[in-house]
Amino acid sequence: MQRLGVALLLLAVSASANSFLSKETSVLSFDEEAAKNRPVSKVITLLKDMLKQLEKEGEEDEDIYEKMGCWCVTNEKEKKQSIADAQSRITELTATIEESASDYARLNAEIGNSLLPTDLGGTHAEWPVDGQN
Repeated sequence: MQRLGVALLLLAVSASANSFLSKETSVLSFDEEAAKNRPVSKVITLLKDMLKQLEKEGEEDEDIYEKMGCWCVTNEKEKKQSIADAQSRITELTATIEESASDYARLNAEIGNSLLPTDLGGTHAEWPVDGQN
């Protein structure tokens, strides 16, 4: 008898659950306009807008990065070439300076020898200065 009572109870609960689940209308309702005005919805909208802006800035940053990378490579090549040219110019100028210094010493010696009066005798200190005798 108890078994029959338990079976009837289970049958009744099952029938009420089926009728509850088969209803097409719900006690809960969704108001779309009210959902848009909720603070959480505003935050979600703000985050979505920020995500779009971040993606846009990311694309712009990629373009700038590519341009800067190209500029750096080009600029580095130009600077290396400029440095190499300047170093070769330094080598050339150093050789010219050394050659000019030896020419200066040689010419100075020639001028000094040609100005010595061989027929006057005496030393350089005895020569007249500024037209004085």
